[in-house]
Amino acid sequence: MIQIKNLKKKFENQNILNNFTLNIEKNKTTVILGESGCGKTVLLKHLTGFYHSDAGEIIIDGLKLEKTNIKVLNEIRKKLTLVFQHPALFDWLTVYENVALPLHEHTQMKEESVKKKVNEKLDVVGLLGSENKLPSQISLGMQKRVSIARALILNPDYIFFDEPTTGLDPIIAKNIISIIKKLRSQVGTTSVIVSHDISMVYKVADDIAVMKNGRIIFTGELDIFQKSKNSYLQNFQQR
Repeated sequence: MIQIKNLKKKFENQNILNNFTLNIEKNKTTVILGESGCGKTVLLKHLTGFYHSDAGEIIIDGLKLEKTNIKVLNEIRKKLTLVFQHPALFDWLTVYENVALPLHEHTQMKEESVKKKVNEKLDVVGLLGSENKLPSQISLGMQKRVSIARALILNPDYIFFDEPTTGLDPIIAKNIISIIKKLRSQVGTTSVIVSHDISMVYKVADDIAVMKNGRIIFTGELDIFQKSKNSYLQNFQQR
C-alpha cells in the first residue's frame, strides 16, 4: 500500500500540492483524475523520489520515502517505476537494448537470462519480433509499448503512468489501455495512472481519485463516482 499524508509542495508563491492525502491499495488500478496543471505530474515525481515535499509524508509498504537515508530510498525505488508521457527511449539503442538496459545496469544477470526476460516483457506488450529495430523504425504507439516493457523489466510492485494516452490516436490508445488491464490480470502489478482523460476511468479503474487545486476532493469506486451529486465531478464526467 502507498499512503500519502498531508503532502505539501510550493514552487515560488504557488501551492502545487496542498494537504494532498490518498491511500493507494495494492493489486488494483487507481486512476488519479484531474485537469491539466493541477499537480498530477508533480505528485508522481514525489512518489518516485525526484521531488521532496515541503511537508507531509509518503509511506510505501511501510517504508517512509520522504527525508529517508539513501539505503532505504534505494529499497523503495526497487519497488516502483514510472512510464513517462513520452516514450523516452534511447534513439541509438535497439528495442532489445532499451528494454535490457536496467538489467545490465542493476543486475549481474547473464545475457542468456537477460534475453529470456526481455522476450517475456516484449511478449506482454505484443512486440516480440521487434527486438532489433531502432526507435526511429517503429511507430509512436510501439515506442510507448517498449517503454512499458522497459518499466516492467525489474518486476516492480508499482508502476506509475503519466498521461499514458495523451496525444495518441484512438487505436493506439486502445492498445495501451489493453496492456494496462493485462498488467493487473497477468503480471499482478499495481498501476497508478494520472490523467485528465475521463475515458481511462471507465476502461481500467478499480479506484478513482479526483484532484483539484492540489488536493483530493473525491475517492471511491466507479459506481460511487458516477452517482456523485458534486457539480465538479458531474462536469468532468460529461467531457
